[in-house]
Amino acid sequence: MNMQLVKYFMAISILFIVGCDKESDPSFEITIDPVEHKYGKVEVNERSVQKVRIKNTENSSEAFVGEIVIMDSPAFTMDFSGVLTLEKNESKEIYITFRPTSAMEYSGKLLIKNDYVLKEMYLYGEGVAPVSFTIDQSKLEFGLVKSGEAKDLDINFSNSAASGFNLELTLSIPSSDFSIVGGQTSLVVPPGQSQTTTIRYTPTVSSSSKSLKINHNSTVKLNPSTIQLTGIMDESSVIINKISDGWTQFESSDYSGSRQSFQDAMNKGRIHAAYDSLYGEAMGGRGWAVLFNTSLSSRGESAYIDFTNAISGYGTIIASNSKLDC
Repeated sequence: MNMQLVKYFMAISILFIVGCDKESDPSFEITIDPVEHKYGKVEVNERSVQKVRIKNTENSSEAFVGEIVIMDSPAFTMDFSGVLTLEKNESKEIYITFRPTSAMEYSGKLLIKNDYVLKEMYLYGEGVAPVSFTIDQSKLEFGLVKSGEAKDLDINFSNSAASGFNLELTLSIPSSDFSIVGGQTSLVVPPGQSQTTTIRYTPTVSSSSKSLKINHNSTVKLNPSTIQLTGIMDESSVIINKISDGWTQFESSDYSGSRQSFQDAMNKGRIHAAYDSLYGEAMGGRGWAVLFNTSLSSRGESAYIDFTNAISGYGTIIASNSKLDC
């Protein structure tokens, strides 16, 4: 009887072991889309986020329960934590952020795993320095330009060799006497290189003052940057003719008309410092016209003020005989 019991238990054990052997491990088909992420160039301390889709396909034998981890680089992080559970034919989207802290190349690895499967996805990115550039002009002063003529001045934009990206510029000027030669309003300057833009001034009014607006892709400079543009229509000949008319009228004893001609010359001369010498000449002439105009009760005082101001303010730039007359 004892032997029969032993044989019985041995048979039961063999059947149990055979039954266990027939149970196979679970199988999983896990897909990752895309199969790798290349973030390219990302400015240091900036972020680039990309989406990943993880799927447990219908070819898996059962639901997947496991974990997701990123290895090899702290520059890559994700918005998921905890246990990943996916039923058959179920997928999940996660977002992976690349944030470089230094100007260098980075690589990492995303792992989806449990005791039966290990799936990998590779991550690549490069941290680069921000765009840094210089402009060789802070303002453009065109000075005096005659009506019907034009004057060109250049602006040079230089992208630093250390910049991680091309310098991208967009230029604009309000409708005015200033224009961009060639009409090229968009510039792309590679690191370590420079490019020149020409601004043209064609006067149509007495004086013009506008700003060239420069939008750019640098995160370390004020955006937009501006360059002040100024220009004066050269009316020297008009002012000189007014002064000449004033003296002609003075010599013909038309002191009232003479005073007005000198005043007109002064009005045009005060527009710009380039006319200062002519302004001083006209002021001295006005003093003489006022002095000889007997209809004015305070002509002596007014003439004295003009003579004094002409000497004190413009004595070094007006003609020597004009200064002596005052």
